[in-house]
Amino acid sequence: MFYKSPFDDALLMKQVNISPDKDIFLKALELLDHGIFEGHKLLDELIANSNSDALVASALFSLETETKEEFDQRHIHLLINASEQNNPLALYSLGVYFDIGEFFQEDKKQAMKLFKQSAELNMPQAMYVYGVMIYYGTGGAIQDKKLALKYLNDAVSMDSEQAKDFLEFIKEELNLCQH
Repeated sequence: MFYKSPFDDALLMKQVNISPDKDIFLKALELLDHGIFEGHKLLDELIANSNSDALVASALFSLETETKEEFDQRHIHLLINASEQNNPLALYSLGVYFDIGEFFQEDKKQAMKLFKQSAELNMPQAMYVYGVMIYYGTGGAIQDKKLALKYLNDAVSMDSEQAKDFLEFIKEELNLCQH
């Protein structure tokens, strides 16, 4: 059976920064996207060289003989390992899991910390989520609208449609309050 993480590997492609090994990395993802498990062998070479992007990529796709439960356990284990290397996508992914209570007990404060770490490493999705959290002061974040706007505008500059839409929403909200 073939299992794939709910996280879109397109997010990984936007974040990946492994210039010397990029061809190997892209070939591995192409194989895995087509359900060809040999892609893991290519990622294993990169993982042996402490490549955190390869850890995240490996976490997105099951091994050939894994059950769903084994895949889920390996998925989380690899994301934790990559997050310990400050991989922005791993931090963001774990933040999502803590935020929604999947794989971990729901913990909004832990989610906020992970989103902040990822945002500080220029992950646009994390900039958006963390920006919204500090805009409203949710998840244990201290409300800081000025800082929130900085994160949101930075996310927009990195092509985050969600951040752009949110900024439009709050602009409309402010206009309604002024009338």
